[in-house]
Amino acid sequence: MPNNTNQKLSDWFPQQVLNWAHVHGRYNFPWQAPHTAYKTWISEIMLQQTQASRVVDFFNAFMARFPDIHSLAEAQEDTVFHLWSGLGYYTRAQNILKAARLIVKEHNGEIPKKLEDLIGLPGIGRSTAGAIRSLGHGLEGSILDGNVRRVLGRFAMIDGKPQSKPMEKAYWSLVDEVTPHKKVDDRHFNQAMMDLGATLCTIKNPACHRCPLAKRCKAFKEQQTENFPVTMAKYKKRNPEIVKARRVEKRYYLCIYDQSEILLYKRPPTGIWRNLWCPMEFTTLKELQTAAEELTGIDSSHLKAEEHIFHQFSHFDLEFMPYSLDMTKQRHKQPVEINEAHRFLWYNTSSPQDIGLASPVMKLLNQLKQNQTIPSNFELVSL
Repeated sequence: MPNNTNQKLSDWFPQQVLNWAHVHGRYNFPWQAPHTAYKTWISEIMLQQTQASRVVDFFNAFMARFPDIHSLAEAQEDTVFHLWSGLGYYTRAQNILKAARLIVKEHNGEIPKKLEDLIGLPGIGRSTAGAIRSLGHGLEGSILDGNVRRVLGRFAMIDGKPQSKPMEKAYWSLVDEVTPHKKVDDRHFNQAMMDLGATLCTIKNPACHRCPLAKRCKAFKEQQTENFPVTMAKYKKRNPEIVKARRVEKRYYLCIYDQSEILLYKRPPTGIWRNLWCPMEFTTLKELQTAAEELTGIDSSHLKAEEHIFHQFSHFDLEFMPYSLDMTKQRHKQPVEINEAHRFLWYNTSSPQDIGLASPVMKLLNQLKQNQTIPSNFELVSL
């Protein structure tokens, strides 16, 4: 493999990456071969914050249900959330649906090719737009996903505060310099860069001795690969004075169930788990107990404390404290005097509806099954 380190960086870098990918690249993901802008867009959104190996099953299920932009645009939000359950970051799913409807309405069902048109769609930033252009449309375009950032961050030892304007400028300047900007070459190069970051330039224990860029990689030369790229966690470790204690919040959840059905409500369109389905939430146990008695007429002494679930968000930790209440022997199947009844449903655990469930709710339902609180024939599997 030619590796002339005196060669101009804009020529040398893509040559090394493309030569490596010809032998070692990954070509078997379902969103590849044939490439389409639609498949590229959906996969790129799913791949944000999620490893490719985990995305495959979600992607296949999503494509089976929504094979094209029109079927997606006509979908109900709950159905989209249902197929997204387990991937997390549900705003991504919400934005996909919004963007699909805009594409059908304003672009005649054709995913735009112009960078500015793509960036104008919900949930699509500069990097995703570059991926859709290059991988999906076969046009010029630079990308800067997590894998590419790791490769470039180590290669040039890009330093500073993560997500700051100077650091973003440094990353984009470098990626624009080394990307070929030659239509089909950009497709191959961008995919190769993601493969390189995912298989060799990994977060831990990078295989630098097999990397085609090692001869000019600053972090490798200076034995600094563990310190680059500079993530927020590494930045805070260097600057402990800026670190704040993580906030911990406690929430109480009322799980009213009747044989194989459990009462859920649709969360508001703002805040955590927006528009997902969840047991009723309270800030204090007293509020939960009062609500349980008012809704069901059953004394709160019949409430059963279930095992707590801990869930981590980006900015705080949540202690999810569920309390179950068995209505199996009650005459009335539905709790009375519920305001906004359209936001509530009896979720049938034996024949689940297609709705979006937050990750802790999925854990809770499986936990209730294991405790035999709900029927053992219930099975909820995160793809």
